[in-house]
Amino acid sequence: MSNEFRDSVWEGMVHADRLRRYYGRLAGRMAKVERAMTVAALVLALVTAFLANAGHALLLPAAVLTAVATALPLIFRLGDRITEAAYCGKRLSDLYVDWEDLWQEAYRLQPHDPVDHRLAERRRELAGSMNAITALKAQVPENKAIRKATQDEAYAYWRKKSDQASAGGTAIAPT
Repeated sequence: MSNEFRDSVWEGMVHADRLRRYYGRLAGRMAKVERAMTVAALVLALVTAFLANAGHALLLPAAVLTAVATALPLIFRLGDRITEAAYCGKRLSDLYVDWEDLWQEAYRLQPHDPVDHRLAERRRELAGSMNAITALKAQVPENKAIRKATQDEAYAYWRKKSDQASAGGTAIAPT
């Protein structure tokens, strides 16, 4: 019984790690896009001002492009989305620490020990919290490139950490 429980806690911990990395990276990527859009709007505004001063025929198209570049971050609610992703990342980072604590307790269980009801309840609470946090972003399409990169990064981190512990004579991953 405790082997399945330990596997479940391990998977929850690694999943929380992957998700915290994902939402942190997503917030960073969206912030870069927002900055680029702001710079583009500024450049277009300067070009529009220059064209207006020169009485140039391209003034109207430049003004329209400036208006579009200025409105896009508002239309796509980039500021709100960045805040939401950063919030998810922070909440998941906090939750990840709780998963690590639970893993430390689950790791001490012997393979055939019965699972303490308190530990099982804690695992259910952590899984429920993780679902509640990620539900905030469920309506937003997942960025597959970021998901793959953060998944690979998290799995490589835990594989390396597990290999290092095994080389030292201990195991940190379920067997």
